[in-house]
Amino acid sequence: MAAPEPPQGGGEVDPALEQALQVKLGEYQIKLMGAEQIGFTIDNMIASEDEQSALLWLAPVDLATGEVIATEPGLAVGVKDDTQPGGWQVLLPPDSQFNASLDAFPVKLLPIELQAELYGEKNGLDSSLDGVILRGYKLPWAAGVSRRLSGSIGHFLIYNSCNETRCRYAYDFADGTMFPLLAAKGGTVKDYYDGCYNGDSTCTNYLTIEDRSTSPTTWQIYYHMAANSIPAELKKAGTSVLQGQYIGNVDDTGYSSGHHLHYHVTSGIYYYTTYYGQRVPWGSSVDIRFD
Repeated sequence: MAAPEPPQGGGEVDPALEQALQVKLGEYQIKLMGAEQIGFTIDNMIASEDEQSALLWLAPVDLATGEVIATEPGLAVGVKDDTQPGGWQVLLPPDSQFNASLDAFPVKLLPIELQAELYGEKNGLDSSLDGVILRGYKLPWAAGVSRRLSGSIGHFLIYNSCNETRCRYAYDFADGTMFPLLAAKGGTVKDYYDGCYNGDSTCTNYLTIEDRSTSPTTWQIYYHMAANSIPAELKKAGTSVLQGQYIGNVDDTGYSSGHHLHYHVTSGIYYYTTYYGQRVPWGSSVDIRFD
């Protein structure tokens, strides 16, 4: 059965705000790694309660093709300012006022990664795994098929959607479709959710698989999955999952700029409750290899 259409997410983007972003990016062009190849556009905006500012999700754009890169967006804040052309000023993370500007928004409205970085849990890299590379993983789709690596170290070097200690070993995979996913490694179901509408920016579909074959125990996190795509037989904690088993489809639910899978493995899983009331897993990535 086809998933229902998603509800409306953030507000319609004011063209003057998009223009203010492009002016701001021009000022930062020489400071941004990859700036010659990658630009940004506003993917979503969420107004503050007093409507004097807006939280902006910035989708990376391949400047050679004009294609939006499917990954987790960067973040900016638009502030109404009558002294600026178009009435907007845009603040980026390097700006000294950026962190203070986030105070206009409920903490839980921020992306999980920024909640952890700015306000809460300091879940760093697992020191017990220093120099350890976990092996035995397969790329999470059928053999003989290619997908685009749309995000890896760019999480913290280019679009800054995630801190290095959390996403150093995280991967985003995309091909422009809602492609089927296969388990990268076996284990047991820890947790799951696939009740979000496809394309819903307020809700994230995910699957976590616990792996006790590693020391310490690790968890695979699959993010941005499609509505109602996780097989019924996997919708029970403790259910065995085989490597290569079908586990669902890709979408762009949650903090996402397009259809893609965010995948990483963590040795320290924990949970956040979002502004919209969803409980979601997270944890710092550990070093793995796809064999």
